[in-house]
Amino acid sequence: MNIIGSSSTIKSLYFKQSNMYIDWQLSDVCNFKCTYCNRASMGGLEGWPTIEQAKSLVDDILSHSVHDYRTYNLLGGEPTLWKHFGELCTYIHEEDENPIIQVLTNGSRMPRWWQKYAPIMDKIIISHHVATTKDRSPEHTIMVAETCYPNSNVSIQILMDIDNFDDCVIHFDTMIQRLPGFRITPKKGETNLGSNAWMPYSSEQLAWFDDALVRAKANERLVSTIHKETKESIDRRFFASDGKTEWHTSNKDLIINDTNHFEGWNCNIGIDMIAVKPSGQIRPSSSCFKNVTLGNYRTDEPISWSKTPFVCNQASCFCGADIEVEKHEPK
Repeated sequence: MNIIGSSSTIKSLYFKQSNMYIDWQLSDVCNFKCTYCNRASMGGLEGWPTIEQAKSLVDDILSHSVHDYRTYNLLGGEPTLWKHFGELCTYIHEEDENPIIQVLTNGSRMPRWWQKYAPIMDKIIISHHVATTKDRSPEHTIMVAETCYPNSNVSIQILMDIDNFDDCVIHFDTMIQRLPGFRITPKKGETNLGSNAWMPYSSEQLAWFDDALVRAKANERLVSTIHKETKESIDRRFFASDGKTEWHTSNKDLIINDTNHFEGWNCNIGIDMIAVKPSGQIRPSSSCFKNVTLGNYRTDEPISWSKTPFVCNQASCFCGADIEVEKHEPK
C-alpha cells in the first residue's frame, strides 16, 4: 500500500531485507566543471586509490557485513574516468554473493565503454548537466542510456541549472519524447552542492517542476519492463511505518512531503551505511557526524565498525543516502 504519512505520523523507516549501503566517493577528479559544484567533488586534489587498496576495502566490508545484501554506490568526481573502475566493479561482482552495484555518472564515456561494463552494473544514474554537454545537446546522454538498457536499470537526472533553465527544459522534453519508459527526473539544484540551499527558482519555474514530475511519472509507465529490477530476489523497497500501518516510500518522497525530520531518532548510520571519501577516510554518514572517522582505507588505518545506532542531531535530512538508512523514533 502506498500512503504518504505526515512528519508527525512516521515512527520508523526500514528495509524488509537488511542492506548495507556503501556510499563510495572514489575520487574528486572530474572532467566537468559545473559552476554549482564544490571542490570536494571536482577539485582533483586527492587523485585515485590503488586498485589493491580498493579491493582490500571490499574484502573488509565482506568480512564484516552480515546484511542480506550490500549496495555499492560508486561516485566521484566522475568515477568512470579511473582506469581501474571496470576492474573494481568486476571484483565486487565476483566476490560479493549479493551485491547491488550502483553508479552515479555524468555519462561522458563513449557508448562502447558502457557496452563493455554496463552488464555488471545493476543501476546506472546519469546526472545530465546541460551547460557541460557536448554541443549543449542531449544526444550523447540518450545514446548512453540506450546502450546501457536492457542490461542495467538506467535513470537520468537533469540538473535544472537556473542559468540555463530554458535549455534544460528543451533537453527534458527531448528525452521524454525519445526515451519512453525511462526514468527521467528534473532535479532541483543547490546554489552550491551540499549547501542545502535551493537555486532561487521563479514561481513559473517551480510550477514547471510540478508539471514535469507528472509527465515524468507518466513516461515511466509507458514501458513497464524498463525499470524491472535486475536482481528480483532482493526486496529493495524502503518502508515507513506509523506503528500500525506501513507503506512504501523513498528519500525523494520524504523530502518532497517535508517528512525528512529525524532529530533525536536512532539511526543505523555506521552499521547499515558507511561513507567513503576521496581521501580514503571512512565516516558513518555522507552528510552528518563529519567529525567521526571510522578508519582510512588509503592509509591502512584499520576500520572501527560501529556497533550501536547514532542519535540524529540534525533538524532535517536532505541526503538521499542518509535518509534511506533504517531509523526509529525513540519510544
